[in-house]
Amino acid sequence: MAVWMFVAAACAHELGHVLGAYATGGRITSVELRPWRLGHTLVSPNPHPSVVLWSGFLVGWIAPFATRPAWRTTRWLIGPALRAWAWFSWLAFGSYLALAGGERLTDTGQLVAVGWPVWLLVAIGGGVALVGYWRSRHAWAALNARLSEPSLTWQTTLPTAVFWWAWLAGWCVAQTLVASLLSPGPTSDNLCYVRFGVVLPGILCHPARHGTSLRSRPCPPMTLPMTPTIRLANLDDPRDADAVVFLIDTYSRDPFGNGAPLDASIRQRLASALREHPTTRVFVAFDDASEDGSDNASDGGRPIGLATCFVGFSTFAARQLINVHDLSVVPEARGKGVGRALLRAVEAHAREHGYCKVTLEVVEHNDHARGLYESEGFGQATYAEGGGALFYAKPLG
Repeated sequence: MAVWMFVAAACAHELGHVLGAYATGGRITSVELRPWRLGHTLVSPNPHPSVVLWSGFLVGWIAPFATRPAWRTTRWLIGPALRAWAWFSWLAFGSYLALAGGERLTDTGQLVAVGWPVWLLVAIGGGVALVGYWRSRHAWAALNARLSEPSLTWQTTLPTAVFWWAWLAGWCVAQTLVASLLSPGPTSDNLCYVRFGVVLPGILCHPARHGTSLRSRPCPPMTLPMTPTIRLANLDDPRDADAVVFLIDTYSRDPFGNGAPLDASIRQRLASALREHPTTRVFVAFDDASEDGSDNASDGGRPIGLATCFVGFSTFAARQLINVHDLSVVPEARGKGVGRALLRAVEAHAREHGYCKVTLEVVEHNDHARGLYESEGFGQATYAEGGGALFYAKPLG
């Protein structure tokens, strides 16, 4: 029952993000729900991130109370379970709001990044959690009393369990339909995280395709691929320098980037600092086709993605290597093969210059990026019997 309540509460929370994004003109790029970790909804572009973030909490707290008319129903534990779920949602997501500010990729961390004071989030989340805890104690007591009744045997509890998992499946399917209908449709290439979700006891997963496991993988792009022009940026050229700064700033604003725009001082010195670094290699993708279909090759085209790389050295191979420090594509060009084209351009450059390998790092739960990298032959670095490598950093100010 606790697993059921957590997944149902997560569905309501992510549904709030979806509705908030739609109401404010954001583009939903990914909705992911998994019982063993917090779900997430990615919106890019996201013109009003505060609204989208708060919508998740507000809908997650309010939606369960739409079931209040059924709280007096005793058959199949409907009333006690729905009442316990409603107050559990307050307890769970109130605690989440109050305590998760230290992790940038959480909703609370994103609220802090866009300017909400930590003390206010702690106060609101803590207050909601305290009310949820107090009221859920009574709700859980009522549910426990109902479960302890002698009349409940396996002949009655089995249909009850089937009913509740079927209800959860319907709830998740309803969110899937809402997310699909409110998304821009063909340009959202990885909404399949919820679109093809199947609810099993305790598991929300993808149906396995022939020859593949149930491990989540991004869906193939639903749009025709772009054929961008990719070249090494000339940072002495003001147009290339401006394109690089624009693309890195766009990446910095993304939740999987820095979650906030670059400081003005960084924007001002970024191009010159990259130019002065002796091993900088910046690959920029340009869309040569203008909106009316004409060829823009003469003026360089519109910058739509970049791979910022630096040449390093492998002591084990006694050869140079190249590290992809940033790989980013502007939101409107995602899902069209631009990122893949950039990776292949970096690999071609590495092979041409005799580098021994291409390296990069990726956020652990960025499944879309991981699927791209693994499909291009990347894998977690391992060294002899030492297991997989971890990426560490110590900020020096």
